[in-house]
Amino acid sequence: MEHSFDIEIATTYGMLEATLLKNIYFWIQKNEANETNFYDGGYWTYNSVKAFEKLFPYASARKIANALTKLEKSGVIKTGNYNAISYDRTKWYALTKRGYSIMQKCKMEISETSNGNVENVEPIPDSKPDSKPDNNTKKEEPQKKSQNSYEKIIDTYTDDPELKETIIEFIKMRKLKKNPPTDNALELIFKKLDKLANNTLDKIEILEQSIVSGYQGVFKLKQDFQQNKPPNVNDAFNELASELGMKF
Repeated sequence: MEHSFDIEIATTYGMLEATLLKNIYFWIQKNEANETNFYDGGYWTYNSVKAFEKLFPYASARKIANALTKLEKSGVIKTGNYNAISYDRTKWYALTKRGYSIMQKCKMEISETSNGNVENVEPIPDSKPDSKPDNNTKKEEPQKKSQNSYEKIIDTYTDDPELKETIIEFIKMRKLKKNPPTDNALELIFKKLDKLANNTLDKIEILEQSIVSGYQGVFKLKQDFQQNKPPNVNDAFNELASELGMKF
């Protein structure tokens, strides 16, 4: 994998900042072409710092976070949150007018360059399934209703933050398999979970088993899962997403 950056942008903002900006711009253009991820009058892309770190192994999570913050404070990008569930803290990114001006100028200069030394930056994969929302408020209402209902059900079920996060990962897995649970189905899953486990830790492990195995529901914890349990459920979720062609 080869990464590149515009020298003028790197001189002004930094090399890592220039590389990240190019990746973000790539995906915003892609989403605009596909007419997807359009919110509040503009096109967006999204990714977590952890995902950026995997794509840019030469930069630590802290450096990547600082670089993104610098771009935002410099007025080049802006951030938002259009996740289906508010607990999901994956950040969304869009270019400001200043950012578009910088990247369009860079694009024009590249097209006029006679040498062929410019390499394409590896695009940042979106971390969620493709959707095609538009700027029609009425069409976005069902998504907001689903978001609010999920939150209400989860909040009613548990106050434990780790269990909440695991439930969110389970819902994400179901969405990746294009079979998100209905409100009623989620409540039934919680009832079954209560029958299978009487403590929070066991409930988390049962949900993790479903996430890793791609189960649509929850089942009694298998002995082999307890012995070979992955150290991080997010890593297991990323593997599942990768198998479905959706990398983080």
